[in-house]
Amino acid sequence: MNMLAFRARYYVGVLTYLFNVAVYYFIWRAVYHGGATVGGLTLDDMITYVAVGWAIRSFYFDTALSGGTPPLAALAQVADPDRILFGTDFPFAPTFAIRNFGSVLDEIDMPGVEMTKVYGQNASRLLAR
Repeated sequence: MNMLAFRARYYVGVLTYLFNVAVYYFIWRAVYHGGATVGGLTLDDMITYVAVGWAIRSFYFDTALSGGTPPLAALAQVADPDRILFGTDFPFAPTFAIRNFGSVLDEIDMPGVEMTKVYGQNASRLLAR
């Protein structure tokens, strides 16, 4: 029974995704009707931009090797906050560096990102699948 529920959820997710992509495509086709450009972008440019944006939203990101405010602030601007995971580079990074990096993360303010989720809740939700 669980396998059937999993498959149904998967296929419904795929169909929902395809429906959303189709809606976006036809909205942008209407906006660009007649070969117009908007802000210097053509229809092909906008379709590429939207497609890359959707693809990026499906990735998971970790904080390994991003020890500072600039890279994490940039990540917070492009990634879904529920898809940012705590990363340590363990076993390649020494334990003291991992502990130090945790304290660095505690000091960084990433608007819209809850660090309790980054430290474990996001990974727990991902791994529970």
